[in-house]
Amino acid sequence: MKLEYPKETGVYDAPNQFVPTETAINPANGDIYVTDGYGANYGDNIFAAAYRSGDASWLNSGYIQVIDKDMKAISTPGGSEPIYKDGKLQR
Repeated sequence: MKLEYPKETGVYDAPNQFVPTETAINPANGDIYVTDGYGANYGDNIFAAAYRSGDASWLNSGYIQVIDKDMKAISTPGGSEPIYKDGKLQR
């Protein structure tokens, strides 16, 4: 499968500006998540990818997390909502 650059965003002038660094596929519904770590940096959020949750016993548990400008997790696409208690992210 080849994914074209997201021209409709208006962020990229040419395909070579889109340089995705991480991808993930939601096994529940097949959604594809692509993050562009080396191309055009825009927006207030950081999209971080983790290859695996926890240690080596957590196979196929990678995920993408959306982090805001204050370094607070605000979303985990395809996963559970980040929950904070007393300002600390809960497991």
